[in-house]
Amino acid sequence: MLLPVNAYAESMLDDLQYNSIKKKQQSNRTNQYQGSANAPGNALIQGGESIQVPVPPVDQASGAGISVPTARTSNDFAYRIGPQDEIRIEVFQVEELNHTARVNTQGFITMPLIGAVEVGGLTVEEAERHIEKVLGEKYLQDPHVTLSLSEFASQRITLEGWIKKPGIYPLKGKTTLLQAMAMGGGVERLGDATEVVVFREIGGGNTVGYKIDVTEVRSGKLPNPLVLNNDIIVVPEHGSKSAFESVTGTLRSFLGILAFPL
Repeated sequence: MLLPVNAYAESMLDDLQYNSIKKKQQSNRTNQYQGSANAPGNALIQGGESIQVPVPPVDQASGAGISVPTARTSNDFAYRIGPQDEIRIEVFQVEELNHTARVNTQGFITMPLIGAVEVGGLTVEEAERHIEKVLGEKYLQDPHVTLSLSEFASQRITLEGWIKKPGIYPLKGKTTLLQAMAMGGGVERLGDATEVVVFREIGGGNTVGYKIDVTEVRSGKLPNPLVLNNDIIVVPEHGSKSAFESVTGTLRSFLGILAFPL
């Protein structure tokens, strides 16, 4: 099922992703993404390529929409450090340890005194705590580390919902959907891999969403599509309302909904 999203709804996605989510997920975590009938066309990924398909008539009876779980905490959507990121490390009152390092392909940086430290896949805050722990174990008493990203990967995707390590991840070269989900550690036990939702920008202020059964991708029944810069991949809760079943009557009164099965 495909759902165009207008610029207003797209801004809501941004707000959800970066600002609005402050609480941990509860057992029933749902939110809604909306769409507009004004988008000129839809994009469908087949075998890793995007193609244009015509927009169907609006199905007012079904009011189909996208229902996805909310995020857990604001920290879940902090940028996660990846290969080739450049990091500035400062240790309070220990100037000889202050330096800039680039993350290697294995996710490690090299620091004076302690050598290789793994920071790949961590948020800035997590990396600070990790370096403090390493320094405190052998070298310093109660160290205080400040870390900042001086250069980071420009290509990125967002993993959210019932994924083991939700967050924003750098995208290096051609990356498939299965590879992208592996970055986040895979689907949690309560996650539904049969209705994974992918949101993609298609230009003109429009975004489209589609769902894919990842279990069929793994088995080879469906192609393994490429993910692109700024894609948002959402794993819904298993057994919850279908990610494309419905949208609230309130939202239907504000936004026209376009949807049709793949």
